[in-house]
Parts: sequence; structure tokens; C-alpha cells
Amino acid sequence: MGGVGSVANYLLKPGPAGPEIKEEGDALAWATRRNVGFRFTDSTVFIELRKGPVKLRGVEFDLTGDTARQLGNPMIARMRPGADFRDTPEGYPLTAEQLRRFEFEEPTPVKGAVLTVPAGQETAFYVLLLGFEIVGEGRTVRGAPSFTYTTEESWRTKTFHINISLSICSPQSEADTPC
Repeated sequence: MGGVGSVANYLLKPGPAGPEIKEEGDALAWATRRNVGFRFTDSTVFIELRKGPVKLRGVEFDLTGDTARQLGNPMIARMRPGADFRDTPEGYPLTAEQLRRFEFEEPTPVKGAVLTVPAGQETAFYVLLLGFEIVGEGRTVRGAPSFTYTTEESWRTKTFHINISLSICSPQSEADTPC
């Protein structure tokens, strides 16, 4: 995979009003419950970069269901060393205060983003930022994303897949039923 891989350690308990998480084989499935009208940022997908630069050509994922709609374009942000935030915070796009608090650098559109490992570091961590709005009751699933990219060593486009999905359910009060 040319030095690109998915991060293996994820939070295993939800934050306040945050997502639930369960492992399904080699996949991780997040779930969050929100009320109609709620806007949030899905920041549950991470990339661990061991060698760069890598130029992202795009990201694709399935969105199944009509409970949520995607807002804006997929964005990516480098995480500051030591940052450990994986959740579905309120709002999209994230505010400057949220970026500081979650220890994310300024986001950039996925398409055309150049990911690097800063000098003196062995790895760099990046987070995919996707905006969603709850538009009805029910369930929508954001499937596992596939990224296309190129490297300096090769002009060929390559793909890597991160096996993490997110179930988005509404209304929020139905916590006793599976999402």
C-alpha cells in the first residue's frame, strides 16, 4: 500500500452523546443517534501515514438510507501529535475552537490533498471529516470509505479501503433499539 494504512486502535467507548462502537470481524461499526435537524461531523475515519508525500485523488463511500444527507465536500485534516479524538461532534464544518480542542490542523478538501509526514516524526495521523444533517427518522449507513491516491514514486493511481462504517439513526430517544 505504499506506506499508507489504517489506524488499528480506536476508542472503544462513546463520548457524551457520541457514537457507540462495536467490532464486526476485522471491521469497526460506529453508530450515533440524533434528532431531525441536527448537523454533525463524522470524524471516525483515520489514516496513519508512514511515508509520504501521498496525493489524494478522492474518497468514495456508500450512503444507504434517507435519514441523513451529506453536507459539503469531504475534508481531511492532520492531527497534532498525541491527539486522540474520534467522535461525531455537533456542527459542520467544525469551528476554529473545535479544531483547536480536538487537536486537528486546518482541514483541506480530500481531492488534491497532499499528505506528508513532518520532519522528525515516524508517522502522521489524518482524519476524514464528513458533514451530515439528519433529515428524517430511520437509519442511514455511511459505508467504509475507499481512498484513491498517487505517490512520488509512481504515477499510477492506487486505492486503499478503511473498513469503518457509521450508522446514523433518528430519533435520538430510541436508545433501547439497535441502530
